[in-house]
Amino acid sequence: MMAKRYKGILKEDNGTWSIHTRITLPDGSVMQLKRRGFKNQFQAYREKVLLTNELSNKTLILNQNEVETTVLEYLTFICNSIKVTTMTSKQSLFNRHLIEPFGMFPISQFVDEKMLSSFMDNLKESPMSVKHKNRIISEIKKFVTYLYNSGKIDLNSFKNSNLIIVPLYDSAPKVKTERSIWSLEDFKIFLGSIKRDSQDYILFSLWGHTGVRIGEIRALQVRHIDFDLKTLKIEQQASEKTSAGHTVIISPKTKASIRSIVLSDNILILLKDYINELKLVSNDFLFHTSSQTSPIGENTLRRKMKEYCLLSGIKYIAPHGIRHSNTTWLLSGELSLQQIGIVSERLGHNDKSTTLNIYFHINKKSQTELLSLLEF
Repeated sequence: MMAKRYKGILKEDNGTWSIHTRITLPDGSVMQLKRRGFKNQFQAYREKVLLTNELSNKTLILNQNEVETTVLEYLTFICNSIKVTTMTSKQSLFNRHLIEPFGMFPISQFVDEKMLSSFMDNLKESPMSVKHKNRIISEIKKFVTYLYNSGKIDLNSFKNSNLIIVPLYDSAPKVKTERSIWSLEDFKIFLGSIKRDSQDYILFSLWGHTGVRIGEIRALQVRHIDFDLKTLKIEQQASEKTSAGHTVIISPKTKASIRSIVLSDNILILLKDYINELKLVSNDFLFHTSSQTSPIGENTLRRKMKEYCLLSGIKYIAPHGIRHSNTTWLLSGELSLQQIGIVSERLGHNDKSTTLNIYFHINKKSQTELLSLLEF
């Protein structure tokens, strides 16, 4: 879906937006209203509304829009910039917390201090977690910002809304959860439940060997393997975007994510036999759907992991847990800072401190153990 085009707002050849409209004044006369140079259609639209209101001395008509209509307009505006799953989640949130309780109210009444205060009071008393409540608050704040930017509420209403709709704080102590990972022995047992001549065995063997992100392993093509240099090039990732409606290949997470990973001889032999058997060519995806030109789906990977976890008796971890597990294997033992830096480059961490934090998490010693280092 495309964002709504507003009446009287035009896009110029140079990419800016302008106002070209006529307004009828209280005395019955008609006035041409023209303004140019706005960065986007919503700036132009808001200016048009403000000028119309000033010139005609009437109540801002857009403030009488119903909440339900405006929410649908807002969701249309943001739909092309977020994932399908995220969009579905936002629709559910707005239906439950805005449209159902306030759908028939005009926007001007929704942003009234009494109504917003009542909304916040009800939210505080809800049995939902503070984290979920704050997610709702965050989405409502974004919606109110949209109302202001599109001229549906004035500056005072916008400021008052932001004073009322504020995050909540959880007084309960936070307990840091441990990462769910596999030991190297766990991973070997997991692999043992997969047929060696299958695509799945190659996939999980390479994944455990490299510790790449799920989007990176999905996007691997034959051309990324250099059998002479014994390296695997990571330069793209697979992702699902709302605007495309299907899997798309995009740039990696960060610049540091573009890297070459050295492969073992055993992995290279498995890959070479696999590629030759399937007769894959340069631009074919290593791990694909029924078509070698389409990468394997993320949900398919999750399903396969669960199946082999059941077969092997190994606890299920999220796919990203394979990356964390690989990190723990590489960082086991006593490593120098230089060695940790090499691990960081292999994993594509944007900041070496990320690797150091994991290293500390895995290799932390008790204060009693450290005392041995202070004996003279």
